[in-house]
Amino acid sequence: MDLLRTMISVVIDVGGSGIDYYDLKTGDKKSITYAKQLLEMNSINDIDSEFICNCIDGFLHLVPKNKLPEVIIGLPGPITSSKTTLVNCPPLNTSINIEKYRSLGIRVLNDVTSQVPLVENRKLVGNKPSVLVTIGTSLGYCSFDPVFDLEERLLSTTSRELAHLRLSQFSSYPLNQLQRLIHSESNECIYKLFSAGGFARCLGASVETRRNGMLYVTSAAMVDVLNEVGNTKRIELWVQSLSMLLRMFFEHNEKTFTPLQLYMRGGFLKAVSQSCYKQIFEQYFILL
Repeated sequence: MDLLRTMISVVIDVGGSGIDYYDLKTGDKKSITYAKQLLEMNSINDIDSEFICNCIDGFLHLVPKNKLPEVIIGLPGPITSSKTTLVNCPPLNTSINIEKYRSLGIRVLNDVTSQVPLVENRKLVGNKPSVLVTIGTSLGYCSFDPVFDLEERLLSTTSRELAHLRLSQFSSYPLNQLQRLIHSESNECIYKLFSAGGFARCLGASVETRRNGMLYVTSAAMVDVLNEVGNTKRIELWVQSLSMLLRMFFEHNEKTFTPLQLYMRGGFLKAVSQSCYKQIFEQYFILL
């Protein structure tokens, strides 16, 4: 990855099922899953803020103290201003106090925003306005300018809440067929359709429903889902519907109808990339 004049060297991405650590200078990636960290517990729902902070701190020990201001931590929740101190993280069913990290000079951002620096320069497309969507336990959305300099790219980024908007707010969008497949009601949130669990349920797979109502499926289980119940027409419907939703959502918020480039990140893409359905996704998204 080209760093140019960036002061970003590490991204710690806190997700709904685990944490990924990216060293932008060496290209190294380290990961943990909460389930493996909690083998002695009966449920992944036993995760709390102390546990998450301990996991984050374990990764921060890999960074020299004088390099901590070059670290970005991405959390799965809204960070509305520089004064935000407690971040509600629905996929984790807990809130994280970020004062300690900010006191160390670390930037704490919304999780999808924190992943914008992970888009490799070689995958950027021209001068098209770009949207990055992250698919995991929930759904993340942000738009950005596809510039090489990571600091400029971050400054151009606008993150918008999409996952927790009600399906009833999208009644003019043709999502009814997908709603029927996933058994979602109009008063439920958009992430019920467009998450890894929503994708698996669209294919007819059985998925775990967490206490907070989110659908959960592991990356390993996603491989079995695609192998056992993969359905080309249903996958095309899901991917096309997501692409359409993102384009219409962008046009509504930005008041523009310019051509748009869509990017997708998410743990379940590893399973997709190993399947015969990868090309369906690539017709609409650049996969990261």
